[in-house]
Amino acid sequence: NKELESLTNMSIDRFNDVLKHSISCIFKYTNISKTLNNTYSININNSILLTEFINHLHNLHEISPAIKALDKIELEGERNQILKIDLSEFTNTLENENIFKYIRRFQKSITIEKSKPVHHKIHLKKFAEKYSQYNLISKNIFGLEVKEIADKLNILLEIVINNITKNTINMKHFENNNLDIQNISTLRETVKSFIFTEKELFEIFGKKGMKFIREFTFKKSEFKPHELNYHYILRSPILKIKNEYIIVPELLLDSLFSNFHYTLLENKQHSEKHKKIMSDIFVNEILEIGKKYEFIHFSSELELYQGKNQLGDIDLILRNEELDLDILIEAKNHTIPLPVYYGVYEEISNRLVELKKSWENKVDKRYKHLIHNYENYNIKKNFKYIIVSRYPEILSHDSDYLVLSTYEFNFYLQNKNKFTNFNDLFNELYKQEEWDKKDLDIFMRETLNWNMS
Repeated sequence: NKELESLTNMSIDRFNDVLKHSISCIFKYTNISKTLNNTYSININNSILLTEFINHLHNLHEISPAIKALDKIELEGERNQILKIDLSEFTNTLENENIFKYIRRFQKSITIEKSKPVHHKIHLKKFAEKYSQYNLISKNIFGLEVKEIADKLNILLEIVINNITKNTINMKHFENNNLDIQNISTLRETVKSFIFTEKELFEIFGKKGMKFIREFTFKKSEFKPHELNYHYILRSPILKIKNEYIIVPELLLDSLFSNFHYTLLENKQHSEKHKKIMSDIFVNEILEIGKKYEFIHFSSELELYQGKNQLGDIDLILRNEELDLDILIEAKNHTIPLPVYYGVYEEISNRLVELKKSWENKVDKRYKHLIHNYENYNIKKNFKYIIVSRYPEILSHDSDYLVLSTYEFNFYLQNKNKFTNFNDLFNELYKQEEWDKKDLDIFMRETLNWNMS
């Protein structure tokens, strides 16, 4: 569909995805040269064509899971170029309806998270605080302690800001003195603001800190253009051309948390310790949410026993004396598998089966034990047992227990714990009403990137 594949019709998230893939392809396959005015030159027309083609690839990649989930598919037209589908299949069974709701809910959660702009200094401060226990590990892998990384990146970004400010004199302005951000001179001068020589980076990061730069530098041989489920450039956002580096602040800041996290996970020496620390940090994040609503820390990792048999532990217990209430929390700091992230119906269905077995069954045993034995653990008779995960999970839509993301858990406490089932919370938080054609059209555009006729 020409309208859909037009670059002007994309959501900002899709546009960012396409740009990241385009930048990676251009950098891998193009011999980028410098012009006389000391900036890098690429063919703009070819870049636009490439970006349009990559958008087309992403469309095909993202709609294929939805097509596979349908049974009734008809092809029409002289070349079978028109795909005719029955949209009711997305919700014709309770399982399909729950998966449909889950995909929409997951996409909304991502949009909500990305809609919160954060100043780079606050972002780096959060990074330094979150990974403050990792100084020795960080020094071993990146050459610098965590606080040193944050401090040096602050220096680097202040230099970028000063460069942009200085270079605005050469950018195109309108009569009202506002910048013409689409003018080629503005683009050229902005890119120049991102260029650093190896010597300049060495002066900021020092000999040991250049290890951090190397870890974050794009390696052409490792980029696989057919991999559409994640962006390699988010792991390696610094582009090196000969002895110069192009450092785009947004790419670098976007990559910082995830790059640090996955680098540690992939390191056999540190991965298990890292998982434990991340789990503790996640439990503390849940505790901080509770504190906002007058809940205090009562207990952590409370072991439960049925006779001599261990039933596992309760990760966190929050107590509110005024409400005479304990909230028992099973904390799940898990990432979402990529096929689930991209809305593959079969994989979402498989994950539901897996989570019922590995999460819900364990909670169920502990809950039934505590109904009759709560006094043995000094737990209040009026207690609730819920699962809190980092991201929305499909289990929420098919469980006897509340299974909430941290965002939903905050909403739950904000509303005085009034929700006894997830569907009520879901309807109120996400303002879900009966889906009409307009809702489906939004779903097709934003989630599946289709147009409806």
